[in-house]
Amino acid sequence: MAKWVVAVEGSLKNPPIILRQDRMKLSAFCLIFVVLAAATFWVDPEGPRSDYFFWPILFGLVALLFAWSIVFRDTLTLDPSGLVWRTGFRTRKYEWRDFVGFSVDILGWQKYVAMEFSNNYKKYRRDRLNVGYLGSFWELPVQKIVDVLNEARKRWEIPE
Repeated sequence: MAKWVVAVEGSLKNPPIILRQDRMKLSAFCLIFVVLAAATFWVDPEGPRSDYFFWPILFGLVALLFAWSIVFRDTLTLDPSGLVWRTGFRTRKYEWRDFVGFSVDILGWQKYVAMEFSNNYKKYRRDRLNVGYLGSFWELPVQKIVDVLNEARKRWEIPE
């Protein structure tokens, strides 16, 4: 295996499979928002106004969110019992029967892993939405994650 290929822990034959967010991507976006915060704070052609601190504070908070994500990366853990999605703020657990399938969805410029919920799962959700999203900035390309999730669901789903 080449050095630049991301190492994913586990496989379908040797679960659990653990996927993580990419620290380099998160760091790049953190740096972008730090620069934006500094630029909007120091460069204001109209001089200080009542909303002078709005943009620097907003960009600074987004930079802090990315910094938090660098330290506490999102992880997806796939095993025969289901999918566990850990973020820096909470953990969500799903069974394979909670999903109809996974696909790539593009929102704006960013690709996301879309998860389509089954009717079994929707009856327990308050919002009754059909689709959810599994974050972004993963180490693997989104299409590869979708392929792994669909294969795992197909292999490990227990029929009712």
